[in-house]
Amino acid sequence: MIIFNLIELAILEYNGKNLFVAAKTFNNQTTTMEEFNTEIEMMKSLRHPNIVHMIGVCRMNDCLYMVTEIMAGGSLQKFLREDKGTAIQIKDLLNIALQICGAMTYLEQKCIVHRDLAARNVLVSKNHNVFKLSDFGMAIILNKNFFKTNVCSIPVRWAAPEILSSGKYHLKSDVWSFGIFLVELFTYGNEPYDDWNLQEVREGVLNGSKHRQPRSCPDQIYVIMSSCWCLKHTNRPSFDELNNSLETFKKSFGIYLTTSVLL
Repeated sequence: MIIFNLIELAILEYNGKNLFVAAKTFNNQTTTMEEFNTEIEMMKSLRHPNIVHMIGVCRMNDCLYMVTEIMAGGSLQKFLREDKGTAIQIKDLLNIALQICGAMTYLEQKCIVHRDLAARNVLVSKNHNVFKLSDFGMAIILNKNFFKTNVCSIPVRWAAPEILSSGKYHLKSDVWSFGIFLVELFTYGNEPYDDWNLQEVREGVLNGSKHRQPRSCPDQIYVIMSSCWCLKHTNRPSFDELNNSLETFKKSFGIYLTTSVLL
């Protein structure tokens, strides 16, 4: 089970104005102070329109807070599961996918592995038109070909086979998770592998099983999803290549749209 750091709504006084912000505080049940400081230092260096912006750090009553912009629409997972979310059209799901793919391309260029890419960690703007990646508590900078972890809190349903088998993270481990993120989009927030328990997911992934095609997912998008799930990480596309594939499909959308849905 993963327990997240505590996030509170706060008011920041800035240039004589009161701004609503989000304040994330250290949770000593799951995170060391060193890990929290590492997340803060990483967030300082990130500037992308689809990554939640860190405003600063403050301390109150012996508590350290990381202050970020607030995304009033809440998590993408929650949004997709609501009535407004289930009414989203395929072209809008594509736009969400492209925004997050853009953020992941930016991280890939910086050799950063997010390690927890999922709809629950994507936030939605007030007007439901901007989507931003958040929660860098597990993120790492790769300074070699892989990073090995002994941490037990692995999001199994989103995890690549190299993580499940040996705890090793590569730069393209996030690509696998992005494929599962696309499943979340095209199932409107359903849990991936919803008919499997965690042990069945682990065994299925390691044996080469791929997530089934969501009912509302165009065949062309499922091809892109499936490319993310190559067992060997070096055979997976880069995020830049994924972005190009999604853009190509978006341009042809409505012309070559096909699905395997049985109505």
